[in-house]
Amino acid sequence: TEAAKRRLKKLEAERAARAAEEKKAALEVARKLDKLELTVSAATTDGTKLYGAVSVTDLLAAIEAQRGIKIERGQFSLEDSLKEVGEYEAVIDLGQGVTAKCKITINDEAAA
Repeated sequence: TEAAKRRLKKLEAERAARAAEEKKAALEVARKLDKLELTVSAATTDGTKLYGAVSVTDLLAAIEAQRGIKIERGQFSLEDSLKEVGEYEAVIDLGQGVTAKCKITINDEAAA
């Protein structure tokens, strides 16, 4: 019916407006995360291998401490597990097709 079509158009317009608002918010967060570099010191066995691993939770806490932005665990993805000293890259999916890259450097805390 004609009323159903009008309601559907109204719902689609509201959904599009909500999506645009979410994308705008995601872009703002991406701007705040631009060129984010995290440096973490961890205990190692031989100067290169970590006793355990640097967890995603540790990295999310570091992001929140440095930039004041709370990222959900599901938004943060790593290609490798962080079990050795070195440099890594992570991708943060902010939704609406917006992503931010994060450089992670792990140092031996004994060397620091």
